[in-house]
Formats: sequence, C-alpha cells, structure tokens
Amino acid sequence: MSETTGEYTDEHFICHEIIWGEGWMSQGGEDEVASVVDGLDLSERSVLDIGSGLGGPSVALAANHHPGNVVSIDIQAEQSARARQLAAERGVADCITYQVVDAGPFPFADASFDVVFSVGVILQIPNKQSLYSDIFRVLRPGGTLAANDWLGGDHDKLSPEMVRFMEGGGLTFECDGRLYRDTT
Repeated sequence: MSETTGEYTDEHFICHEIIWGEGWMSQGGEDEVASVVDGLDLSERSVLDIGSGLGGPSVALAANHHPGNVVSIDIQAEQSARARQLAAERGVADCITYQVVDAGPFPFADASFDVVFSVGVILQIPNKQSLYSDIFRVLRPGGTLAANDWLGGDHDKLSPEMVRFMEGGGLTFECDGRLYRDTT
C-alpha cells in the first residue's frame, strides 16, 4: 500500500464536508465536475474515477452526466465506504462501483474505459509518469482523460501559501519533484 494510505481521518472528512459540502473533499463541487467533462458525451460510456474521496465527484457524474457505469477507486477503505453510502442516498448506487485498490498499476485490463476522470487527486500521487502511463493503458483507443488538479508548469514556483497548505495539513502531496508532508 501507499505510504499515504490512512492519512485521512474522520476529522479530515468532517472538516472537508463542513467547508465544501457533503461528499466533497475540495472546492468546486458539481460545477467543477461539469467543467471537467464539459463537451464530453458520457452517455453509456465507461468511466474510471481516480480517487473516490467521499463520493461527490462520482455521484455528480452519475446523476448529472449519465455514464453507462463509473468505477471509482481509492486507496482508503474508509473513503470508499462513505462514497458508497452517499451514492445509495442519492439513488445512483446502481451506476457506480467503488473499489479499494493498492497504490500502483490499476487492477484493470488494457483498454477498459472510455474516460478516465479525476479531480483533486493527481497532486497526491508521487510517481506521475507511472500514473499517466497506466491511465493511457486502461483507456480505450480514442478515449479521454478528463482531469483537474492543483498543478503547475515546470517553471512555475509554488506560492508561499500553497507550500504552507501542503506542509501543514497533515497529508502528503507531491509537487515539483518534492514531497510535502506535515512534520509537526
């Protein structure tokens, strides 16, 4: 398992939902999901959601964009359990499968998905080269990667505020080739 498995606690979940709303671990909500998939027809398409979190993104995909199915993965069982509960409460559980996976290659065959979707997760995955290679491995020919995250260009410097956020939140982030982790 990843060294970041188990970093999120119930206190993190409660705090995120107080700030961002039920099912959400970052800003943007349903509007962000809509923005990421804007222009894509997800009807009857197979979607892999990387990082189920508390379920907000996958529930928004299923409820508002009508894919054939969503497979939502996470490395933490607690998050997947909460996401599964939210999907049931919102009436979209029949469209979403939540799966706890080990960090590393996805446990899916080549060319398994029409769309790979992710919001707010890529920053926390240290080996981005392996991640992107695996994303393109599981995408069907002509498939789409639809993602949004806190990413910067190769020459962008992180703001002092972003560094403080990443170092003080009790979580691990990887950005600009460095790991940022709360050391208190």
